[in-house]
Amino acid sequence: MMTRNKSRATEANQLVALVSSPSARVYERNKRPSVSSTFLSPQFRIFTAVHEASIASSWRRTLPGTTHEHNPPLEASDAPRLASGEALMQACERLARVLRSHRGLVVALAAPFALVLYFSHSSLAFNSRSSSDSVPLAVVKLSGRPHAKLARAAINPGEFSIGVVLCSTTRGVENVEWDHLALTSIMLPSLKSTMEDEYTYFLYIGVDTDDEVYSTREAKSTLSRLAGDNVSVIIDAFPRVGQRIPMNQILRRAYEDGMDYIVRVNDDTEFASMMWTTLSISELMRGTPANIGVVGPIVSGPPNVNGNILTHDMVHRTHMDIFNGEYYPECFENAWIDDWITLVYGHRSRAIWEWRVHHHTDHHGTRYRTQKRQKRWLVGKVKDGRRTIDLWIQARN
Repeated sequence: MMTRNKSRATEANQLVALVSSPSARVYERNKRPSVSSTFLSPQFRIFTAVHEASIASSWRRTLPGTTHEHNPPLEASDAPRLASGEALMQACERLARVLRSHRGLVVALAAPFALVLYFSHSSLAFNSRSSSDSVPLAVVKLSGRPHAKLARAAINPGEFSIGVVLCSTTRGVENVEWDHLALTSIMLPSLKSTMEDEYTYFLYIGVDTDDEVYSTREAKSTLSRLAGDNVSVIIDAFPRVGQRIPMNQILRRAYEDGMDYIVRVNDDTEFASMMWTTLSISELMRGTPANIGVVGPIVSGPPNVNGNILTHDMVHRTHMDIFNGEYYPECFENAWIDDWITLVYGHRSRAIWEWRVHHHTDHHGTRYRTQKRQKRWLVGKVKDGRRTIDLWIQARN
């Protein structure tokens, strides 16, 4: 019995010593603000206030006469918990003093992280919105040949010039024989077999000035011979700039030459359906306003083809009028152009069910290094482009 009483006395002395410690008197400091209340965030001040109140309540329970039904007397087993709370409070106070004394340094270090978080959030938010805007991409069914024949009679195709535009390079291609190159063995034969006689076609090919095959005099004569009499071939060479594909440059040439409709494809594209010209023009003319928007084919071939965007596209020259002669934003060197033109037109972007192409990406493989880092500009460029389109339409209503 005496041993048990002695143990209880020892435990009581420990608790009394804890209560009478200098830190326990923190709750008597009501007349002066704590460091946390003058510097730290409201959330942290709330945390420290709640924590202090919790410890204060525990300490009050150790004093004579403070026991009530919701605060039963503390046991000796509570001492470690109170000691850990005391240590935590001391650590918080020390951290607050350090942060306050180095406020400028803290702000300088935190600012870059804040910017990264902000732009990451903006990008994620845009990606979620853009996905919802483009999924699913509107696919229109125009009833095939009967519709095309009626549309052709209504639109007077003899008045329209069609510029089929692409870029090609022999960079990284081992076999550069004409019967092996994708341009002359896949794209050109399929274009010739699917053209409609009522239209006037021009084939624009953008190449590098230092291309060992396409920059020669032989290339123009050979391509013109292979194309035949129904399509005129224009080759334009541009200085090589990094990984840039000179797509905007050759598209601008087609616009400046007066093309009514511009079709952007690739040198390894195979046209696989008839009457795609009339079907596309008819759909563009059905828009409100007419000829503002973009259409494209259903694409097969690559296992990773993105069905939510137009990887091949066709517009009226009005598109170039809206964007001051610029088909795609110049900042995109070789990627994100199809994302941009699909997203910038929103509900005015349509894929035509009856227009089919096969993309032979495996014929030559990738001949350039994709500039993935340029995706960070997609958000702003789409927003700017949509605003430009809206302003252009409003100015003409």
